[in-house]
Order: sequence, then structure tokens, then C-alpha cells
Amino acid sequence: MKKLHYIVSYVIVALGIVHMLYTTQAYERFTLGAFWFIGSGMGILFGGFLNLMFLRFTANDRAVWILCLLGNLISLALFIVGWFLIGEPQVLVGIILFACATVATFLRSGVK
Repeated sequence: MKKLHYIVSYVIVALGIVHMLYTTQAYERFTLGAFWFIGSGMGILFGGFLNLMFLRFTANDRAVWILCLLGNLISLALFIVGWFLIGEPQVLVGIILFACATVATFLRSGVK
């Protein structure tokens, strides 16, 4: 499960980077919408970073486990809302990734 969590975490990081890079394709000029789009990509990126941090420090820090679990749950909820608002297939990728990360984090709840 830990290896799968690493893979999912790196794919989340990649998704965040791709999301930010796609801003130039989605917006002709730097507008408020473009700014929010980049911010969403950064949120995805930081979600991946949080999971990688959890995987590295989970043996020693329960706070990291709690923060990672909350971050994954919030990200999952936002992607689900995004599915209802946008309804495009790429949102399903985020749902699947954060669902996997949430389950993987939850299953490692034996942190001291």
C-alpha cells in the first residue's frame, strides 16, 4: 500500500504542475480567472507534497497523519464538487487520485 501511495502522490504532484502549465492554454491573458486557475493547480501540487511528507515522516508524527488525512479529504470533497460544476473527465482523475490517497492515509492510522 505504501508503494501505491508514493505513486499516487507523485501523480498528484504531476497533475498540479500540468494544471498550472495549462493556464496559458485556458486563458489568453492573465485575468482573475487565470489567477484562480493557477491557485487551484498549486493546491493540487501542495496536496501531493503533503502526501509525500506524510510518507516520509509518518512513523514519528501523528500531527502529520491528521493534517494529511484532512488535506486529502478536503481535496477529495473539492474535486467532487468540481465534478458537479464542471463534469469533465479530468476531474474524475483528481477524484480517483485523492480517494486513493485518502484511503492509503487512513489505513496507516497506527501512527504513534
